[in-house]
Parts: sequence; structure tokens; C-alpha cells
Amino acid sequence: TNCIIDSVGVTSKYAVIYANASSTAVFTNINVQNSTFYYIYDFITQTGVTTANSLNVTNCTFNNFINQSGYFVNYSATFPPTVNFTNDIFGSTLDPTTANGIKSTSNAVFNGCYQTSDCVFFADPLVGPSSYAGTSFNLFTDPDNGNFSFKDATFSGKGIAGDPRWW
Repeated sequence: TNCIIDSVGVTSKYAVIYANASSTAVFTNINVQNSTFYYIYDFITQTGVTTANSLNVTNCTFNNFINQSGYFVNYSATFPPTVNFTNDIFGSTLDPTTANGIKSTSNAVFNGCYQTSDCVFFADPLVGPSSYAGTSFNLFTDPDNGNFSFKDATFSGKGIAGDPRWW
């Protein structure tokens, strides 16, 4: 809650949240809200973990994410029965020729979410966010330098979607 996270795993292929069945780390309920993530390789990766119960991501901003064939969300075993994305904004992907969306049979629900035109996935795209016709540079003030204040005053998600700090 209320985090700004940047530069995680882009060249090293690390996820912001990672659990592996061969380790003792297991995340059963993941709740993320009012946060910004940029320059990240993967958001969530759980390899062989079968105890995931829920994933809820609310009012978050993502930009310059998914690099080198990474996945936004990657569950290699059991996908959580509850997966909700609410009022989130998905900006540019770092490498649209290899970026991947959500791996596994997903029951992900997107409610009030937006995706910029430069948010492009090679495989497993996000299904459900509304399309924003412009790029992340049209929507945000200075996304390359971490300023996600809205440049586009007519954006329909303004005051509703993304990390509230940027409203």
C-alpha cells in the first residue's frame, strides 16, 4: 500500500513479488493498492506454488514494465480463484516484441482499468482494460522520470484510476 517501486529486475529477470515451491516463501493472498510500479521485469511470479487464494490490485499505476520475455503475472501452477484488477492504469511495456501479459488460465477481472496504446503484449494480453488512444507520454507528465501526474486533462479515468498520488 502507498508504494512507489522502480527498477526491479529489469536486466536480472526478477519479479517484484516472487515465490517458488522449492523455497519456503508462499503468498496466499496478495493485496496491492495505491501504488506505482515502473521499470520492472515481472510484477508477480509464483513457480509451482499451489496455495494461491487471491490477487487484488487496486488503484495502481504500471509503466515501463515487462522486459525480455517476462510476464506481468506468471503463475505456473494453480492460478488464484480470485484475481481482481480495479481502477488500475497500464502504461508502456519495455519490450513489446517479447512482453507477455498473464500466464495460466486466468479468471482475471478488470474493473475500471485503462491501457495506453504503447502497452503492447507479444502473448497473453490483458483482456478487459479500456483502451486509452494515446501513449503513456500523452497520458502522463514525464513517465521516463517517474512523474505520472496526468498530462491529459480529458482522460476519463482521471480522479478514479491509477495511483491516487498522481490525480
